[in-house]
Amino acid sequence: MIANKCLKMRPSVLFAQKLLIWNACRNLCMAFRDISAQAPKHFLVIPRKLIPSLSDASSGDTELLGHLLQVAKQVAAQEKLENGYRLVINNGPDGAQSVYHLHIHVLGGRQMLWPPG
Repeated sequence: MIANKCLKMRPSVLFAQKLLIWNACRNLCMAFRDISAQAPKHFLVIPRKLIPSLSDASSGDTELLGHLLQVAKQVAAQEKLENGYRLVINNGPDGAQSVYHLHIHVLGGRQMLWPPG
């Protein structure tokens, strides 16, 4: 069974580790580099609101979920991923979710393969 982990990193900790790459979005979310990068460019977009998984998101979270996608797009442009990138949300045990705080993986900087897993 996967432990119920919640990511509780303060922006100051992420700045100190030089991982934080986005923190300017009405306090709704932040983006930071993945410490276990699976591509030349791999970052996470994570809401400040605790939503354990996509399955736990409510209809009231619709605007926030759309905002996360917009931030992913903006940070991908900032990271110069002009040739494209992949977005991944792991959901639940069969989806390989290991951190139970909803986040979007953005991977780029190389050709992605299909099927992914």
